[in-house]
Amino acid sequence: MRTVRVVLWFFLLLSAVLGATVSLTGLSQVTLSPGSGAPLEGVAMLMLVGILVASLVVLVLCIWFRPPSAAFTLLNCALAVGVYALLAFGTFSLIVSLVRSHRYLLTARVLDSLGQPVPDASIHFRSFPLGEGLGRLDRVVEGRADTDTGGGVTIRTSHAHRIDLDIQKKGFQRMSVLLEASGRRYPHQVTSPAWGKGLVVRRPASARFDKDSGLLIPPDGDIAIDITLQKAIQ
Repeated sequence: MRTVRVVLWFFLLLSAVLGATVSLTGLSQVTLSPGSGAPLEGVAMLMLVGILVASLVVLVLCIWFRPPSAAFTLLNCALAVGVYALLAFGTFSLIVSLVRSHRYLLTARVLDSLGQPVPDASIHFRSFPLGEGLGRLDRVVEGRADTDTGGGVTIRTSHAHRIDLDIQKKGFQRMSVLLEASGRRYPHQVTSPAWGKGLVVRRPASARFDKDSGLLIPPDGDIAIDITLQKAIQ
């Protein structure tokens, strides 16, 4: 019983310390701002507050109900560390799996005003998690790609990411496309170009216009859009 008690006490103590540290760090970074990312950031803040309160309660209980000194043998301590390491690895693997489940392919096809493909257009993209703290579990993705002969390019991103596209082609006006994301429960909002001007959503078919928010794209799997560039003014 002493071994089980030490293992359980060590698990709760270290979890409480880590939980309090992570939640305090996250709360210091979360900033609530208007926009489609606000719901996700608000949920993250509530989660962090809950984790902090629970961690502090567990920490006090661990201090109060500390096992006797005789229970801290070398074998018991080694077992406690080993069990915690296995559980930590399993939890981390689960989090990575959940993060990856939010990923999707964004296919952008660049066209001219006549509807013809624009090959070799340069697209600089930046995909990054919304909010702070918990959002940092995923990484920022940034790079550049050229459209193929059909005017298309495919980018792997996440439904919990905001993504910026900067499109340039000699002889055409520069164009920026911005998709604000809020996870799998809320639609992506096209905030640039205004009201989705010059943008057509080919997939998903459930994309729609809202009189207050503009063009909304539900996070139903992969997304495919057509982007129309205008000729440069001579």
